[in-house]
Amino acid sequence: MKNRRILSIIITVLIMLCCAYMSGGRNVLADPSAPPGSDGATGESDIQESDIQESDMQESDIQESDMQEADMQQNSMQEPRYLIAVNRLQNCVTVYKYSDEEKKNPIMSMACSTVADDRMPIGRYEIIDNSPWAALGDGTYSPWNTRTNGNFALVGAPYSDTDHGKLITELYNNLGNAAQDAGYVRLNDKDAKWIYDNCKEKTEILVYDDSSQAGPLGKPETIVIPPEHEYKNWDPTDETEGNPWKSSKGKIKGIRNWVIPVGGYVDLMAGVTAEDANGNDVTDEIVVLEEYDSSQEGIYIITYCIEDEFGAVTSEDITVIVGEESVFDDEMESDGNGELITDVKEESMEEESMEEEKDMGKKKEIVVAIILLASILTGAFLMWAKNRS
Repeated sequence: MKNRRILSIIITVLIMLCCAYMSGGRNVLADPSAPPGSDGATGESDIQESDIQESDMQESDIQESDMQEADMQQNSMQEPRYLIAVNRLQNCVTVYKYSDEEKKNPIMSMACSTVADDRMPIGRYEIIDNSPWAALGDGTYSPWNTRTNGNFALVGAPYSDTDHGKLITELYNNLGNAAQDAGYVRLNDKDAKWIYDNCKEKTEILVYDDSSQAGPLGKPETIVIPPEHEYKNWDPTDETEGNPWKSSKGKIKGIRNWVIPVGGYVDLMAGVTAEDANGNDVTDEIVVLEEYDSSQEGIYIITYCIEDEFGAVTSEDITVIVGEESVFDDEMESDGNGELITDVKEESMEEESMEEEKDMGKKKEIVVAIILLASILTGAFLMWAKNRS
């Protein structure tokens, strides 16, 4: 009986060792009912349930108080106030934003078309109302109409009808120059809509002359649409759904992926060119984001980016690998979709999976060895016990 008890103890200890190894070193001798992170003690916890509940209630009260205070502060904040300054001589609009200290800070400038005579008098005015469309005195229609008490309005691009696909290209290309008629300050649709959305009733408008300076932020370049362009009847800045300019992009040509040795060099602009949506050469406007470190092995993502005069942004990615060439193909052409990096990630994940399988196989081999050892020890012990009896 005593021998069987000893045998049971040996077998139990061996089984526990196997379990401990398979669980990654977890302390299987601890109290299984103990919570994670405890030492297996069976005594009462120092933190009572009531203490936890009280702590949760206090935290909840604090969070609710903070939220109420934030809501009160938000409600107490006033809407942003703006000043719209129109320079008649330079056909430029500058938008100022008032700070809490009532200081005016210029935040954006816009090219416009207006007149510099008695039909557009110098002075201070304010916004009185607005409307999605307006019929103008020259027989055109413009969206995002913001009317003032000075008998003029700030309006969007010129159209032959209340249809965003019927732009009058000739008048649109005149933005930035003197208008052909009075009674409005013509803008492109994007700028007119910003004023329409953000400048409320009573917003102040200043009309002035300054031949030496367009404004503190200068005057932005205007868009000139080629008369033969297939999208000539749309304002490129118009954010209306269905505007074909939204899907019109420039092209970046001649890019490729590179594999170079540590300490090597590659000219990232070699053979690279770019065109805007109109086919104009804009290679000089390419911006290369990120860099590679030739002294450090690794995978580097380089982004080429251009923004054309219509506000359309085109970007393409390439990969520069510094180091071994065994995994990568240095002749692979980039299509901007990061396929090369995807392949690298997949191969890395496969390698990790294989390593895990190897580790598990080693653990199984050790467990089998322990079981065999237990069998041998058990047989030896039984023979020893039999001979002794």
